[in-house]
Amino acid sequence: MPLNLNPVFPGNSEMSRRMRELDWSRTSLGDPDGWPLHLRSALSLCLTSRIPVVMYWGEDFNVLYNDAYISFLGADKHPRFLGAPARECWREIWPTIGPMLRSVVETAEATWSEDLLMYFARRLPAEEVYVRFSFGPIVSPDGARVDGIFCPCTETTDRVISERRIDLLRQLGQRQAGARRSTEVARNALNALARNPHDIPFAAVYLRESQAAQARLVGSIGLDDATANGLPTELSMMTDAHEQNALDVSYRPVQQVLAVPIPGASRDDALGLLVCGISSHLVMDDDYRSFLNLVATSIGGALVEAEAYEAERRRAEALAEIDRAKTTFFTNVSHEFRTPLTLMLGPLEEALAGLDGRPEQPLVASAQRNAERLLKLVNTLLEYARVEGGRASATFEPTDVPLLTAELASTFRSACEKAGLVLDVDCPPLAQPVYVDRDHWERIVLNLVSNAFKFTLEGSIMVAVRTSDDGNGAELLVRDTGAGIPPGELHKLFGRFQRIEGVRGRSFEGSGIGLALTHELVKLHGGSIEVESSEGRGTQFTVRLPFGKAHLAPQKVREIPQAPHRPLHAAAYVGEALQWLPSSRDDAPAGSGEEELQSAAEMRALRPDAHRILVADDNADLRAYLQRLLSPHYAVTTAVDGIDALHKAFAAPPDLVLTDVMMPELDGFGLLARLRADERTRTIPILLLSARAGEEARIEGLAAGADDYLVKPFSARELMARVSAHLATAQLRRDADQAVRASEAQFRALVTATSDIIFRMSPDWMQLRQLLGQNFIVDTLEPSDAWLTRYIPLDERPRVMSAVEAAIHACSPFELEHRVTRVDGTIGWVFSRAIPVLQDGVIVEWLGAASDVTARKQAEQALLDADRRKDEFLATLAHELRNPLAPIRNALHLFSLTGDDVPPSAPREMLERQVNHMVRLVDDLMEASRIRSGKLQLQRAPVDLNEVVRTALETSKPLLDRGRHCVTVRATEQPLVVDGDEVRLTQVIANLLNNAAKYTDAGGSVEVESRREGEWAVVDVRDSGVGLSPEQLPRLFEMFAQVDTAHARSGGGLGIGLALSQRLTQMHGGSVSAHSDGLGQGSTFSVRLPLRHARSRALSSTEQDGQHALGGLRVLVVDDNHDAADSLGMLLSALGTEVRVVYDGASALASAAEWTPSAVVLDLGMPILDGWEVARRFRRDPALKDIKLIALSGWGQDEDRERTASAGFDHHLVKPADFSSLQKLLASIQGNAMTNR
Repeated sequence: MPLNLNPVFPGNSEMSRRMRELDWSRTSLGDPDGWPLHLRSALSLCLTSRIPVVMYWGEDFNVLYNDAYISFLGADKHPRFLGAPARECWREIWPTIGPMLRSVVETAEATWSEDLLMYFARRLPAEEVYVRFSFGPIVSPDGARVDGIFCPCTETTDRVISERRIDLLRQLGQRQAGARRSTEVARNALNALARNPHDIPFAAVYLRESQAAQARLVGSIGLDDATANGLPTELSMMTDAHEQNALDVSYRPVQQVLAVPIPGASRDDALGLLVCGISSHLVMDDDYRSFLNLVATSIGGALVEAEAYEAERRRAEALAEIDRAKTTFFTNVSHEFRTPLTLMLGPLEEALAGLDGRPEQPLVASAQRNAERLLKLVNTLLEYARVEGGRASATFEPTDVPLLTAELASTFRSACEKAGLVLDVDCPPLAQPVYVDRDHWERIVLNLVSNAFKFTLEGSIMVAVRTSDDGNGAELLVRDTGAGIPPGELHKLFGRFQRIEGVRGRSFEGSGIGLALTHELVKLHGGSIEVESSEGRGTQFTVRLPFGKAHLAPQKVREIPQAPHRPLHAAAYVGEALQWLPSSRDDAPAGSGEEELQSAAEMRALRPDAHRILVADDNADLRAYLQRLLSPHYAVTTAVDGIDALHKAFAAPPDLVLTDVMMPELDGFGLLARLRADERTRTIPILLLSARAGEEARIEGLAAGADDYLVKPFSARELMARVSAHLATAQLRRDADQAVRASEAQFRALVTATSDIIFRMSPDWMQLRQLLGQNFIVDTLEPSDAWLTRYIPLDERPRVMSAVEAAIHACSPFELEHRVTRVDGTIGWVFSRAIPVLQDGVIVEWLGAASDVTARKQAEQALLDADRRKDEFLATLAHELRNPLAPIRNALHLFSLTGDDVPPSAPREMLERQVNHMVRLVDDLMEASRIRSGKLQLQRAPVDLNEVVRTALETSKPLLDRGRHCVTVRATEQPLVVDGDEVRLTQVIANLLNNAAKYTDAGGSVEVESRREGEWAVVDVRDSGVGLSPEQLPRLFEMFAQVDTAHARSGGGLGIGLALSQRLTQMHGGSVSAHSDGLGQGSTFSVRLPLRHARSRALSSTEQDGQHALGGLRVLVVDDNHDAADSLGMLLSALGTEVRVVYDGASALASAAEWTPSAVVLDLGMPILDGWEVARRFRRDPALKDIKLIALSGWGQDEDRERTASAGFDHHLVKPADFSSLQKLLASIQGNAMTNR
């Protein structure tokens, strides 16, 4: 580009051009030729600079600027104020810059402004703009004055506003720290927003409760009192976030008001609305909207956190209230228990005293022991409730703690000796007494020693009292060599109702509050308790109590004990501990272990039919009770825990197992799982006994595999009835198993006799359990997981598994024809059918058979191959028939265009009719083939059947006119709109009209009537022709069927028109029927189609064919059939088209490269270089790729059209082409070419 070195206005920029074109004589600056040199130099620097520069010159500070400065002025000022005085250009900021400009002129000193706020009349009347600029003096050559000012500047609006908004968002986050209520969050947010009135002149926050439709006003900022009081107290949550003027607030610095939803945890869950004013100084653009959304999101996040905190607080309060209610409930229940327990213990004690030596004594003693145990539990619950609620009564007396502790610990000596444990009590005297509540101290010591005894199966228990290391108090140590406690469970040890799972112990019985009560009682004494434990090595509890009484409330201290202490609770603790020992049943009627097995065997010998029952429970009294209850009827063996029960069950499998759930070593669920996993005991009925009541506990037990679940306490009659019922059911199951085995033997014999493949599958088909292949496929006699890869070919597996999954999901028979790998490795076909075997509604197995259908499938394949070859033959036949028809039709069209009377019009019309008839025959033949092969696709759209009838009448008009038939049409006034393919429906009606014309004598009548019947559109075609006999009606719509020609007019045809009409109508969801009163009575054909339920719309009428001038269009015709090519070339030339004709693909490429045609009409089936390859080469050649390619071929199937489209053809016409269609197509190509030009 040549340089523009204009001495005043250099360059080719917009402002240089504008300055050169401006009439400067109308400004105070005058003609540029008279401008001084230093003005020209400064202006040259300004115009060629890429940063925004404005110059102010002369006394009026006339404005001169470059391209980069245009954005400062905006559309209203640029270029209107070029050369104008600065006071007029910058009227809105003149009070700011005017003094600055005069100061520079007066002092000749430059100014500097950083991010100066000014309000430009640019996109808004007063747009907020921040600018960094300098006013520099332009001094006259003699240095005597300042003639102008040079101002480079940069707009920093975006940066300043962004930093301001980021700071506000940071303030929003910081101010919400610690906010715990929604109103507090809203107020903090409003206080933060008040710091940025530039972006948010005023704001109001509305919050809603739950999913309420209205949000209530919480507060506002930036409004005067009168306006604030006028705000609505409620707003609908449906207020649009982007709706301008959502609220009517008149406030000067606000151009509009927006209501922005405050999002909750999800965007669809709004917590309220942020109503904010939009500054009248800022443009409401996407950045502004995004900023307001971020503000609302920040508030929403704080609200979500506050709501979460509030919900957590309410949840904690609710849990505390539930806890208090539970404690109150336990207290009330415990009080209610004590009365009946007292009434039970008294009579039991009296009865036991009078039964010395009698048989009933053990039963009454058991009742007394368990009543006392229940009383101990009730007392513990009451004591814990009092201590936890701060209502415990305690009297602290100076006590010889070593002596009292030794006395309490020694009560367990007999129990330790029976358990084979060493009890070591080491309690030397202390230097001073310790103030304790003796009753509470008794509970502390007994709970710790009892706990040690429960979880120590061998070794020793040590109880010691000593002075603490610091000498300020006493320590109680209880150490054992028991199971120990996992480190992860230590922190739970003193919690209420805590039970450590998986720890070996003598029993699982207990309330889980013993150690919690101990902890509370130690705290009540002002002491502390600690625990140290090592898994498998033991545990040590250490209780520390301070000396003296300073830490105790004076009113609870008694200096002189009222009476010597007698242990009140020791007997209950020791009695319970003795129940954990297997040998503690001194008065039990039967022994344990081998003695019980021997006793059961003896009873079986006396009563061979007696069922064997195994009872497992760690509670000795319950074992004894169950044994006494069941022994008169069954041979009973007892077990003290799950491990003992497992050994005895494996040694001599019982007929039924009755087991407790909570047992040491192995609990009831573990025992159940082990028994079910072993083949010897898998089918034994198992009844679970548990103190856990409720539906969930029962469901859990049954889901684990138990046959029944009884809740303690249970009645003896119920227990006996359930045991008897399960034993009877088990016997029935055994009998059924024997019958099944016998049936399986019969089934195997039947399988051996059949020729079908027999197989058994697992419920999920993952395992083939058995398969007898009958020498067709390989046998599988053992369960196998590899059946799919062994029998099913790789590409068949997805189909097989899809059918399998469907059958499993529906619990229905599996049926499928599929391929399999045969014995010899070849592929065969089978028809497989399998039925599910159900048990209690659940599939337990699949039984199936498979028949060899290989021969049938091969025959089917042969038929398919023959059908395919037939279709290929028909397509080839159509192609060969269409090729000679093309030049004939071309010649007839050419005769019509030239106007010559050679041949005469009558023979020519005859030729046209016969050619058209031949074309219809070929088309019908191909349509029939496409429909039968399922390749015909309907192009559905809303169609008015009345328009279809009119088009069909036009199509059949030549045939109707030739027969001089009287045609009557009766159509409905309202459109009959159906969802259909207009071309195919026209074909249906035209076939019926042609049929009527063919079989009606000359001068006969043909009537067409359309009507609506309910939801159906009906078209009747009625004629006065030869009619139909009753024998002809059934075969009328069969392919290639024709009426008896003895009764018909000679019309020819293939006999497929009516069959096509019926198939096409059925594809539209309709039907075609025929009616005739007999031969000579005419016929009526009725077409019924479902109406479209959408509102009908007017359909465009058929366009009338017209002659299209094609002058100036270049067309290259390519066909190896010389007659077809030459005749088409002559026909196109007659229309004014410039035509070249070649006869092979290579010549087509050469001619196109030389001549560049607008369109190429190209045959497909040419030797050496076929039409598809020619098209591909056209598309690869940059010089030829835009030429329109029209395939003209006898091949017209859908796959042929797809192939031509993929090769690069633009259009596909079938020989012999309808000349009007070709003419329209070439006219459209010519029109597009002219438009593009």
